[in-house]
Amino acid sequence: MRKASYRNIRVPNLSVRILRDVLIGAGMDHLSPFLAAKLDPAIAEFPGSVVTGEQELAFQLKFVELTDGRTDLWIKAGKGYSLAAFGIHGLALSTSPTLTHWLRVAVEMDITYTMAEASAILNNRGALVGHQLSYPEAPPELVPFSVYRDVTSIFRAMATMSGKDPFPFSSVHLPLGEVSQELANMITAPIMVGAPEVRLEWDEHLSRELLPFGDTFQHETYVRQAKEHLRQFRLEQDWGRSVVDAMKATAGIGLAVSDVASMLNTSVRTLQRRLEQSGMNFRQARDLARFELAIDLLTGTNVSIAEISRRLGYEEPASFTVAFKRWSGRSPSQYRASPLPHR
Repeated sequence: MRKASYRNIRVPNLSVRILRDVLIGAGMDHLSPFLAAKLDPAIAEFPGSVVTGEQELAFQLKFVELTDGRTDLWIKAGKGYSLAAFGIHGLALSTSPTLTHWLRVAVEMDITYTMAEASAILNNRGALVGHQLSYPEAPPELVPFSVYRDVTSIFRAMATMSGKDPFPFSSVHLPLGEVSQELANMITAPIMVGAPEVRLEWDEHLSRELLPFGDTFQHETYVRQAKEHLRQFRLEQDWGRSVVDAMKATAGIGLAVSDVASMLNTSVRTLQRRLEQSGMNFRQARDLARFELAIDLLTGTNVSIAEISRRLGYEEPASFTVAFKRWSGRSPSQYRASPLPHR
């Protein structure tokens, strides 16, 4: 999740409760994280309660301060983040027909308890061969804990979904100086430390295997519900998302910033300032709208690439192809033939 997202969302109190219970189980101070996050400790007792993203982050930072170096507790926390802890998003993940579907949800659903940014790892043929997590905006002191927790959670989730325990990863790369014996025992694949990000890699054929608990109809149902759930959890208007959605809704890729500002009932200056606060500018928002529309047309219709190019405002299909390869790393025709998760 991008740092800016923490200002715009609320998340269930499940993570707060998981971390609190770890502290209680270890006989440690479990109240100071609530104080640091400006939360009433009673919030952990009420199912369905929510906290802001910033409160979630403050709680985690205090937890890390209290458990400094206690990787055993970080792993214990990771085991608590089962798919069920992610609510409707967890149902979307757990009903994935294949790992490709699973990773698409993991990459696209911007509601999480970690400041990791997820992406797919593709081989030179464009096939899915792994899952990558990076922490570019996370506070440095949070990263080691996040790696232990997130890797533990992912390992358990993939073993559950695939019915392969342990899941047969081919290699694991971690942005750590060393790993604890407990984590090493959990990982049967070769471990490389000192990597710039987490890379969990597997053989290409596993991405195409049908998962034993997958269900395409249920998966698509939960994906739709999860997207709606995400919109309901936003605290305030996400201006980058609003601009993208406005342009997509009208197919108004050629709209000027003044046109979009008028559609959103604000001034150009205010819109530009709010876009900057959300971490993007108008051109980036327009490109994202084009990219998402292109994905929808490539995967959901039989419209020709030349026609898609025209609809998106390109004078030549070649210009669209160049832009799409810049966005996704593949040509429109390659993506249509084998759609995969995108960031």
